Amino acid sequence: MGVFEHFPYTNFHEQNIDWLIRLMKELDGDMDKLKAKMAKIGVTITETVAAKLEKMLQDGDFEAIINDELFKIPVHAGNNIVFIGDSWTTGSGATNRLTERFTTLIAQNFGMTEYNFGVGASGFTRPYTFISQVETANSSMTETEKNMTSICLITGGVNDIRWSSETTLSAFTAAVVACVERAKAVFPNAQIVLAIGTTTNDIYTDTNRHWYYQAMKAVKQQHSEGRVLIIDHVGAAINGVAANYASDNLHPNTLGHSLLAGFLTNAIQGGGTDTEYYVGTYTIDDTIVSNILTPHVFRQTENILFGQGIYKMLTDVSTNTVIGSYTGPFGYENIYMPIYHGNVQVGSFVITDTGNVRLVPYSGVTLATNWELRILDHVELFRTLIS
Repeated sequence: MGVFEHFPYTNFHEQNIDWLIRLMKELDGDMDKLKAKMAKIGVTITETVAAKLEKMLQDGDFEAIINDELFKIPVHAGNNIVFIGDSWTTGSGATNRLTERFTTLIAQNFGMTEYNFGVGASGFTRPYTFISQVETANSSMTETEKNMTSICLITGGVNDIRWSSETTLSAFTAAVVACVERAKAVFPNAQIVLAIGTTTNDIYTDTNRHWYYQAMKAVKQQHSEGRVLIIDHVGAAINGVAANYASDNLHPNTLGHSLLAGFLTNAIQGGGTDTEYYVGTYTIDDTIVSNILTPHVFRQTENILFGQGIYKMLTDVSTNTVIGSYTGPFGYENIYMPIYHGNVQVGSFVITDTGNVRLVPYSGVTLATNWELRILDHVELFRTLIS
């Protein structure tokens, strides 16, 4: 990551201002140390600016400007955190759902008081909607409790997709926007955190991803204040790893809740959402291709990246052909990478959602014996978005 390693980013493009605030506090007014650290990333601070920054830091003005003017989040709004969601939010799957659920762990991580309004089988468009949970919070919490809420975390969406035949994409996106806007009104001092996405340990399809993307896009276009953090997506920390799920393959187990809590806590704090790397293994049919350079494949949360690979054809292939198998944590969708002979793209290298490895020549193209096929570096990036 190069220079990005010097400070945490929510993605590769947005500097984490909280990191700068924490750094200045850690320096305890020692501007010489601050200037030295900032110089490492090419920032020069004059004595006049240094003195002003130090005074603003000590007075609390610097942090207030960052939050009030850039993010529209009042500093230290309060010690309450509200959760809106489905059965995951209620703690289903955990051995002790009241103490081991991810919501309780997040509240403990922040040292905050948990208000949990989650309801099993609910969703943005389901019979008991997330916006209904917001209204329940509105009626059951006092005005002081609502005003002292600093975070409102809305997680879910899987039930909307599971019963997508009962709704439409436009209704889903409208419901997501309405829920976020209502939460902003009920909790005027809170950062609204929207973490939606597929949460089951099964196929993560293009259709599902399209629905979630459109909903997040609609929220970004709609809201007029910078009080919404969008995390793509809630299940990223555990999807595709069976050991993180209860026996129903639908709800996280105790370990899954713990991983999810760490993932979301880090994202809310402004850190990255990267989890550990997973590298898959190939078994190739050596009667069809000779493996010169195995493509390197790994997953970093929902970022799927491919390193360059080279295969030599041992026979002619003119149709969609299985050339082997792949074992890895990718079971969401077919993944396609372009393949080249020389400088000409001649088809696709495919890892299917069932683990087959295929060569798919373009129509009318024969991948001829002795051809070397190159698979170029490729990235499919599912970002954490800051609104």
